[in-house]
Amino acid sequence: MNILMISDNPVFSLGVRSTIAARFPLAIFFDANSLQQADLIIRQHNFEIMILDAVSTQDSKTVYLIKRIREDFPDLSILVDLGEELLDIHFYIRLGANAFVSSKASAVELQSAVIALASNPQSKYVSSDIEQLLLSQLTSSSETIRLTVKEKLIARLLVSSRSRNEIAQTVGINPNSVSNYKRIIFEKLRVASIPQLKAKMQIDSERV
Repeated sequence: MNILMISDNPVFSLGVRSTIAARFPLAIFFDANSLQQADLIIRQHNFEIMILDAVSTQDSKTVYLIKRIREDFPDLSILVDLGEELLDIHFYIRLGANAFVSSKASAVELQSAVIALASNPQSKYVSSDIEQLLLSQLTSSSETIRLTVKEKLIARLLVSSRSRNEIAQTVGINPNSVSNYKRIIFEKLRVASIPQLKAKMQIDSERV
């Protein structure tokens, strides 16, 4: 099994590699320190799984490169480590990622994600803390329920520091419309800044 790991953090790469190798000793690992480099490597070898360190690989070309990789390699499984930015899951789901873990995920959870993807490239997996976040959002009676599905997605992208063009590409709207959505979201949630929006969403995500 060939696994492509994308991270500019050697500590992250070493930890993930050792955890997976303990369960899959025959796995072959390839490393890329950016999505741009990964886009080149992935065309030179056959990979079953791509593991993305979301914390260290975000830049202005993130949306374009992940969409390109997903379109060119539809059978490739994409596992994203969200770190502590769990709300980013909606961003990566839209880009076609299969599985998600966080910095709090145990070694067993990381191994379970790889097992699931190795057995079926179309498998879906989330670690327990991300699962709880998603369930809380589904059952929340918080103020963010006032937002439409599209507004909720844009709000999550806004607090994730995405650029206007990235948000537009992910949601499928004109870049000029992002400001209008931002104004509507601020009015509905009664906030005046991105930090206030982030705080509001963090509080609401903790409610069940």
